[in-house]
Amino acid sequence: MGTVSPYTVLDVPASFITLAEERFPDADARYVLPHLIEFYRVSAAIPPVHGVIEDGQILVVSGHKYYKAALALGRSSMRVIVRSADTDQVDRFRAKPGVTLVDVDEIRRRERGEPEVDLLHLFFFAEPLTEAQKTEFDRRFVSFFRALVDRCGQGGELFHVKDLGYSEKTASASFVVRVPAEDQGWYSSYLGISKAFDREVAQILSFNGHELP
Repeated sequence: MGTVSPYTVLDVPASFITLAEERFPDADARYVLPHLIEFYRVSAAIPPVHGVIEDGQILVVSGHKYYKAALALGRSSMRVIVRSADTDQVDRFRAKPGVTLVDVDEIRRRERGEPEVDLLHLFFFAEPLTEAQKTEFDRRFVSFFRALVDRCGQGGELFHVKDLGYSEKTASASFVVRVPAEDQGWYSSYLGISKAFDREVAQILSFNGHELP
């Protein structure tokens, strides 16, 4: 038997991944699947699911809605964090067509080379925003980042907001903002603004696919 690895990250064809919810139920109710699908339709790569290898298949242990979103969007493969599988088992699974090992260290090196990233902010509301509510959304959310731009006092695109838009059809608002890749010091204040808007202006059903904490 091979040695046991804490985890291995693989890129796996969707046909080799399945749910076994009677054994591994979806324990995370924070995510709103239709909204998660819309977020990843236009945003970054879907995060990896956690899974175990059994009988030549990946059984999803956590990340069920990521998996369902990937299927809904027609993704042909997705990343899987394989939990505590011995190396022989992983090697046998890697021999299947289309399965590749993900170089996590290389991804981290590449990410460290990108100190700033564009982040989509997608809010879904109980009802489409009125014109007055849109004005308030701009005043609270967009102005929050404008203040950070002024506070930073530097050039470039950091904390600049672009592509602000509202959808009557989906009762949503969205924009893209450039943020530091590894510094989320701004987020706790931003979350407070989100909760206040939800409480005082319009009910927020989800932010980037999940309910407000």
